[in-house]
Amino acid sequence: MLEDILGNSGQIQEKLAAELKNIHITQEMEGIVLEANGAGKITNVFIPVELLNVVEKERLEDLLAVNMSRLFDSITKAEQEVSNKLMQEMLPGLGKLFGS
Repeated sequence: MLEDILGNSGQIQEKLAAELKNIHITQEMEGIVLEANGAGKITNVFIPVELLNVVEKERLEDLLAVNMSRLFDSITKAEQEVSNKLMQEMLPGLGKLFGS
């Protein structure tokens, strides 16, 4: 059984990477919109014009930092969900060991 698990690990990783690339995650905060895929690649950033002046520079930096942190939290959650799903599909009996 261990050999089966180890033999499937490369296949699981490849399938996980492919599925994560197809997940689209959007995080919005005070008009700033960040978009990424589940693999962590940022695909789009939208910043409202009113935040692009010098007076708002520090606010913009703070909003971007918080929004990016939330985006990466969402990416991590998506990765865990896809990983758990794949593990249950490829190793159905193993899910019971982890309380799934």
